[in-house]
Amino acid sequence: MQNAMVTAIELTELYGEALNFKAVDPEKWLKPNQVIAVLDPETDVLAYCTLERHADGFQLSAHLGNEGLRGYLDQVYQETFDGNRAPVKNCLQLSYCHLIDLSPEDYEQIERLDMAMKQFRTFPKFRNHSIGFVPEAIHNGWECRFFTQILKQLTEIVLEYAGGKGDQLVGDEIVLCTHTLAEDWIRLKVPMKVFLEQANDTKFYYRNELEAYRINRLPVMNMTFEITQFYIPTPVRKTRFSRAFYPFVTAAFETFTKQIIFAEIMDYSRQSMEAILDKFAKTVLNDLQFRPKYLVSDSEAVIAFFQDFCDKVNISAQTVPQLETSQDFMKDLINIKNEEELSAITFSTGFEEEIDEVLKSARGICQTILESPLLMEKLNADARRQFISIVELLHVVMMSNFKELPDSWTVKNVELALTTIFPNLLTEEERKHVPQILYHYTDIVGEAQMLPGYFEIKNRIGELYGTGKGDSMVSRM
Repeated sequence: MQNAMVTAIELTELYGEALNFKAVDPEKWLKPNQVIAVLDPETDVLAYCTLERHADGFQLSAHLGNEGLRGYLDQVYQETFDGNRAPVKNCLQLSYCHLIDLSPEDYEQIERLDMAMKQFRTFPKFRNHSIGFVPEAIHNGWECRFFTQILKQLTEIVLEYAGGKGDQLVGDEIVLCTHTLAEDWIRLKVPMKVFLEQANDTKFYYRNELEAYRINRLPVMNMTFEITQFYIPTPVRKTRFSRAFYPFVTAAFETFTKQIIFAEIMDYSRQSMEAILDKFAKTVLNDLQFRPKYLVSDSEAVIAFFQDFCDKVNISAQTVPQLETSQDFMKDLINIKNEEELSAITFSTGFEEEIDEVLKSARGICQTILESPLLMEKLNADARRQFISIVELLHVVMMSNFKELPDSWTVKNVELALTTIFPNLLTEEERKHVPQILYHYTDIVGEAQMLPGYFEIKNRIGELYGTGKGDSMVSRM
């Protein structure tokens, strides 16, 4: 079983192979940055094995799968997911240290072994590195068995190099250790570019086609959301005995107001990342009920993460040099020093609350107008049915695009809203009723002293749509 706990027998074999590997002097025969791939016979996971030298000796890293290979390449080329998404290691690691340098957990593992380990000057030290998690000792039976096979294969390869029989590699070729149907191990020479092509496929897919269709039907606001993703370097645990992880933050801000639109803190995993994408989509569809025109980030990795979603819902995704709001937000969270501070974090999406308050007020006014036969006598039946939705839309457009509440509407921005934004949000049938509804609405709320400067706004609406400028309805009451 892949998730079963490691047994004393498996640990004994692993430690034995680690000592055998050290005895053949691998640092003398393996080249710097040489990659040897080993295919796991149980799961078909590939481990890309590298030897890193340091002052006290060496360490062996078995980078697991495509994520492991990407983490290794980031390390080699000193690239770290735009600087704010480390740690990126996904590997099993072996180093050697003195007994005094072992952790209590390492020492406890060694005590379980059926071998006289105390005769050795240095001891194998194993670590499991997973993206976003604190490194820990190997507890998993599969990890132990796979690392044992890796050490066996690498020991044989080093012995062949030492005997002058090693594989002669050409160009970007690497050695691939795999197994046949008869469970025999064989070695192949394979171009590294074959593996790099697989590792570069980092795309996340947004697969809810029905939800994407519904989001596509939402109005588009001339707004920009800046979005960021990063780790908080303070590890936490979900339960007392679970593995510690670095919280992974995804946050979106409306650029002009700097209000938080979306924020999630999770552990990093493929499943968690897909959940973040799903939650962001639901925030747009159910909470905001409009699409921003642009989604921007200063990280290419973040834009790549959201790209498929943006493509399917017609939001333009772009990389920009720097985002001040996101950087300030990240610095505030990175400075958190303990788990208690982190658990106390709450995110306020004031922007949504402000729009909700404006709409609630507008809806109440509309309802009062609709319930008055005298106030509605000039509107035909179709216009009455569209009255609330079109009035609400004007409030949302003015708030979202110009940050103007009704008591601060300007003639210029009302004109921009009606000429450049409204036509893209309404059907042809709905557009027919806009002049009558808005001229009528501004007339009534203006006379009630709820819309300063209403006379100029009302007249500009009349000029735009050719609506008559007769006596106001309220003044004739």
